Amino acid sequence: MMYLFAILAGAMVVLSMVMNSQLARGVGIFQGVFINFAAGLLTSLPVYFVCSFYELEALGDMNYAAPWYAFLGAFFGIAIVAACNVVIPKIPVVYSAVLIFLGQIVTGLVLDALTAGFFDQYKAIGALLITAGLFVNARIDVRSDGVDSRSGAKPEAVGVGVE
Repeated sequence: MMYLFAILAGAMVVLSMVMNSQLARGVGIFQGVFINFAAGLLTSLPVYFVCSFYELEALGDMNYAAPWYAFLGAFFGIAIVAACNVVIPKIPVVYSAVLIFLGQIVTGLVLDALTAGFFDQYKAIGALLITAGLFVNARIDVRSDGVDSRSGAKPEAVGVGVE
């Protein structure tokens, strides 16, 4: 069941990136980031209060013993949304998603090596294979010059990733 949730979360990340980049096109990059986080706050506050009122387990034991640097995640979130707002309109969404995924894999490998003292060479090889596949696909796209091989027509822009 957790794998299904992970897949759904991944799909929502891509949809969120696309929607945020569309918003940023209309209102500006950092205004889009502000609206994104303001909407998140306005959504999460009622959820928090409902969970609190009904003493739902979703809030956990309310132990706020996290290390100080754990609270920096919000700043990374702002940087991620801003970076996606810049990148998504400029390259195809599939490339954006794969590159972000590769960044996550490499960061995970580095963090595992630094914090747990464990480096998984097979995951590193997998990351290299994904990178190689991305480059091969990019070369194929350049050769085809943006023409759809099935219809002979250039793809229509859906507002992101094709300019």
